[in-house]
Formats: sequence, structure tokens, C-alpha cells
Amino acid sequence: MRTYHLLVEDASVPRRIAFQAESPDHALTIAEHEADGTRAELWDGEILLARMTKAAANLWKLDPCSSPGMRESISPR
Repeated sequence: MRTYHLLVEDASVPRRIAFQAESPDHALTIAEHEADGTRAELWDGEILLARMTKAAANLWKLDPCSSPGMRESISPR
């Protein structure tokens, strides 16, 4: 299993959630109870895999990243 982490930004302080999984899609299960409008980044080590915003229950909108493997973040890791 690999270790991934989510950087979650909502109305409160940004949070870092580390998890181990076979694939990064497990992040959606971890983040399913976040409030609408919550922003998140999914990381595999130093590689940014996705930026997303919770649009509605069980629906995440993928946000643009300027380039694959980007190291810029919404909050400090």
C-alpha cells in the first residue's frame, strides 16, 4: 500500500489527512462527509495528483492544475 495525503481547506484551519491505500481514489471515501464548497488537494508524496472542490453530496469537481506534478499547495504541508 502507498501513503497519500489530502490537504483539506474549509471554513476552519486547513487540515492534512494521511492515509494508506492501494490507489488514490480512496481519498473520495475519506472526504465524503466534507461540506459543500470544501477545497482539497490529493498528494502522492511530493506529487500533486488533483485539486478538487466539493460541489454537492457525493460530487467533487476537479479544479485545474497548471502542470502535472506541481509542488505548489493551498496550505503548508
